[in-house]
Amino acid sequence: MRISRIFAILGKDLVHGPKSFFFVQAVATPIITSLLVSMLFGSFLSGKPSVGFLFEGETEIRALIKKIDFIRFSEYESIDALKSAVLSGRMDMGISIPAGFDGDVRKGGPAYVKNYIWGESLLKDRATIFAGLSDVFIGLAGKEVRVDVKTITLGDIESKPLGQRFLPLLVLLAIIMSGFLIPASALVHEKQMQTLTALAVTPASFEEVVAAKSLFGCIMSFLMGVLILVLNNSFGTNPGLLILTLAMAAAFASTFGGLVGMLVNTPTSLMNLGKSMMLFIYAPGILSLFPRVPGWIAKLFPTYYIFSPVIEVSQNNASIIDIGFELIILTGLIIAMISVVFLVGKQKKIQVA
Repeated sequence: MRISRIFAILGKDLVHGPKSFFFVQAVATPIITSLLVSMLFGSFLSGKPSVGFLFEGETEIRALIKKIDFIRFSEYESIDALKSAVLSGRMDMGISIPAGFDGDVRKGGPAYVKNYIWGESLLKDRATIFAGLSDVFIGLAGKEVRVDVKTITLGDIESKPLGQRFLPLLVLLAIIMSGFLIPASALVHEKQMQTLTALAVTPASFEEVVAAKSLFGCIMSFLMGVLILVLNNSFGTNPGLLILTLAMAAAFASTFGGLVGMLVNTPTSLMNLGKSMMLFIYAPGILSLFPRVPGWIAKLFPTYYIFSPVIEVSQNNASIIDIGFELIILTGLIIAMISVVFLVGKQKKIQVA
């Protein structure tokens, strides 16, 4: 097996691979899904906390909040609409400004507002919002003023925000789809074009073809994982460890894709296999949407060890010690998968020859 021939085959795939339907599907599906999730929960990739206002009278606050660019503001016409937006998670916070509020502030207070907080909003988002409100109140009064904010928490205060719950599924979707579909579909395409049978009279070996296809899938899987984390503002503070975990996850996904590509002979069979395995593959990510489900259930699935280290590093700033057990298991899974690919590859090589 020669590295130069592997990279020569990889170069051909980099040029012609993006024209494949499976390639487009593997790249487009995670991005579109991430955008839809972001829009549904109101962030649209901005990373800014959201605040809804109900103004019960004339106020200068409308103009002042437009000057704050690190918070997204919306206005509601009724208290029920404001509460509904907060309770559903569309707004991190809802604030009701009473009539005569401006006059109370300028007189030196005390001035009162009623504040509704979504129970699953992040602490850092709440702090950002309160900092912005402080700027607004100071700008309204022209000096420091005491404003009493009465907070009412709506929703479950113990659950993770919905965006955080969806992130494991999005990461899993990005890594698996690229790592699985790209090498598998590329090998199936080679079979359909009957180019593998021509290997007997060329310098390239069957192992080099499989290695090149798997490497292509690994690169795309890694890049898609990075892209999804960046789009969801979840790249974390430890990029070195995050790159390691993403690379290991991509390696497992791409070797699995290479194995499937060796075993499957037609695009239809590949699609049917992908559909039949979908629930098993994405089960850990789906279970992460339901915090009440015991965590040990997700650990029964091999794909749990693909996204779990990535999520722990990107969201919880975990160290290599914190995720060491998961990385050991993932390393074992990679070695086992490579061994299976090697054994199956030997049999397929005999058949091709």
